Amino acid sequence: MADVKDTAKKATTKVKKTVKKAEVKKDAKKVAKNTKDLMKDLRDLTMTELNASLREAKGDLQKTQKMLRQNELPSSHVVSEMKHRIARIKTVISEKQADNAKDEKETK
Repeated sequence: MADVKDTAKKATTKVKKTVKKAEVKKDAKKVAKNTKDLMKDLRDLTMTELNASLREAKGDLQKTQKMLRQNELPSSHVVSEMKHRIARIKTVISEKQADNAKDEKETK
């Protein structure tokens, strides 16, 4: 009787692990799609809008870090996601600055 319960328990555990892996793959695809969309949207913004977005993201990061220190944040991964967003904004700003510098050289 105990062997049957153990076997059933192991089978249930394997199914749960398989389902979790499938969910993680789906989540990864969503994140990749969201990242591509975010980068496309950021590249469409002007420098002024990018700088405003950067200031806003940094302010949100500070608020979130404060919430994390006060144990008001349910999960800490939000902080790293915000840092990634700030890095993406800075990347787009750098790309635009490089393009502007390249255009200025070509016009001279």
